[in-house]
Amino acid sequence: MARKKSATPKSPAAWIKHPRQAEKDLPIKEARAKAAPEKSTFRKSTPQRDPKFAAVAKRLKITERKQAQEALRESEERYRTLFAAAPMAVFVCDRNAVIQHYNTRAAELWGREPACGVEQHCGSAKLWLPDGTLLPHTQSPMVEVLRTGIPALNVEVFIERPDGSRLPVLVNFGALKNARGEITGAITTFMDITERKQAEEALREAGERFRFMAESMPQKIFTARPNGEVDYFNQQWTEFTGLSFFQIKDWGWTQFIHPGDVKENVRVWQHSIDTGEGFQFEHRFRRADGEYRWHLSRARAMRDAEGKVMMWIGSNTDIDDMKRAEVERERLLKSEHEARQQAERANLLKDEFLATISHELRTPLNAILGWADMLVRHKLDEKTSARAVETIARNARAQNQLISDLLDVSRIITGQLRFEQGAVELVPVIEAATDTVRPAANAKGVELRLMLDRAPGLVSGDAGRLQQIIWNLLTNAVKYTSRDGHVDVRMKCDDTSIAIIVRDSGEGISPEFLPYIFDRFRQADGATTRQHGGLGLGLAIVRHLVEAHGGTVRAASQGVGQGATFTVTFPLITVGRDESHAARFNGGRSSAGDTTSSSLLEGLRVLVVDDDPDVRDLVAMVLQQSGAEVQSSLTAREALEILDQWNPDVLVSDIGMPGEDGYDLIRKVRAREAEHGGLIPALALTGYARPEEAARARAAGYEMHVPKPVAPSELVASVASLAK
Repeated sequence: MARKKSATPKSPAAWIKHPRQAEKDLPIKEARAKAAPEKSTFRKSTPQRDPKFAAVAKRLKITERKQAQEALRESEERYRTLFAAAPMAVFVCDRNAVIQHYNTRAAELWGREPACGVEQHCGSAKLWLPDGTLLPHTQSPMVEVLRTGIPALNVEVFIERPDGSRLPVLVNFGALKNARGEITGAITTFMDITERKQAEEALREAGERFRFMAESMPQKIFTARPNGEVDYFNQQWTEFTGLSFFQIKDWGWTQFIHPGDVKENVRVWQHSIDTGEGFQFEHRFRRADGEYRWHLSRARAMRDAEGKVMMWIGSNTDIDDMKRAEVERERLLKSEHEARQQAERANLLKDEFLATISHELRTPLNAILGWADMLVRHKLDEKTSARAVETIARNARAQNQLISDLLDVSRIITGQLRFEQGAVELVPVIEAATDTVRPAANAKGVELRLMLDRAPGLVSGDAGRLQQIIWNLLTNAVKYTSRDGHVDVRMKCDDTSIAIIVRDSGEGISPEFLPYIFDRFRQADGATTRQHGGLGLGLAIVRHLVEAHGGTVRAASQGVGQGATFTVTFPLITVGRDESHAARFNGGRSSAGDTTSSSLLEGLRVLVVDDDPDVRDLVAMVLQQSGAEVQSSLTAREALEILDQWNPDVLVSDIGMPGEDGYDLIRKVRAREAEHGGLIPALALTGYARPEEAARARAAGYEMHVPKPVAPSELVASVASLAK
């Protein structure tokens, strides 16, 4: 019984063993055509063939057939090998999309051995689109390929495996055609793209992480293409600039760069793009409110495995506060450097000043001590003794002036210089100051010339301090004017101000020193070889006193040897005539030539307390010459005993004493009953001359504070005032 031919397509092995008849016959026909002898006239003329020739032809035909079969077998073997070893899954379907053949890779991707036959279509596998929808069989690309013959390439789908998992594959559908061009089937290839999808997913996740990180960072982040066009700005950028991404992408970011930074910024960025080098630049960005803030921008190139730039990733950090801090630090460093230089100069000036003050104080002291020692030894005749006394008095007054200047400067520096305001007429002030300086000018041979406007001119101020201003200017002019020179004093008035001009024919002022002429402790010649003494305080005191009275002072000179001119200007005030006369300056303090009345303190009992015997004896003698009865005490304890026994009218006490000081003494006195001296008028005579010390003395219980040294007439007047 003959075996019935099966209609089921073969497995790959069976298909290779039983090829289609057309494919099997074609090589044999070709072999025969090659082996057939060429037609010739000789063959036509031969009525019958040679038997030997027929046998040879038969053997040749068999050989050709075997060769063709062997060639076909080898070809099919190569095809089978390639088909089985193909890295992608291959399905071959007939015209009805029924699977005819498949390779091993197809079985692996499918997850099972597909059943070849009428019931198994290439479209029977469940294919899912990337969006998660199932692709119907009727819409399969294979249907269109079998209908039109047009291939469908690189179709991305998910194939469902028996376990329900979905495998991402890339599918290509192509049509199979016969020699007449008729579609006989289709070949479908599947490529597993799991790794590629994983890589894409990883890249997508990395991108999402980068974007999340970039949007979460306080810094401004950007990315750019290899050509430098910015393709991403994070949210911080749009918030800072107030512009949308589309307004600043590519090269639009240059619009918010400070105009002074754009050109260099673009140059440096272009250099990085051309060379692949890292980018770093400090520049100013305009904020949405129009303010520019300094930023530090950095960018680095991301490269592929071959080193080619794939993209740029950069950041922009706001460093405006740091920049301002740097500027402030530089300013402080500069300020500190200048302060250090000033301190060094001040220290140098201080050293020079200390050397000067030591010299200026010791010089008159030397004359005082020397002549005093000779007087004590009684080795001088009457004429020389008078000269000695005069010299001692003159040098004592000079030393007193130095100390007064130092105290005034100290009060000026601490802001404690006090003034007694009133309406003052300047003519008598100028005349009094001139009279004080005239003896020194005459002794040096310098002529003092007054040219005063006698029209009434009143200023508001302290008469004594105004005289001090004129005295300092005149003393300075006489000091720097050589013998036979002159000093002119002029006064001019207008409707609003009064000007006092002191001009001398002396040494003049160099242009280099002129700007510093009113500085404290500054002298044009500070060397040990200088020709003129002094502390360099007089003109500094003048400037402060003038400005304290609402005036101005300026110095002018044509140069060394051309003399100098000082101009002081005060604003005028308008007061009644009676007030003017009442406030008329009377010469200020008592002059050195004043004498005390021998009866001014007649019958007054005065208790003098001082631990210095010389001072105590001097005060007692001055008061006794004015008619007072005086008892002296070395300590506060002795003073209290005398107070109990003698009942004095006035108490004159030093402050600084050993054991109990003047403050302790006055507190104990004020604690007494009135009948035991508790209300006795008290005067503090002390070397503590600062205003705060005067205030402390009054607060402790003293009615009056008189600083040492004191002129005899001033002491007598003060005691008389207390007694009244």
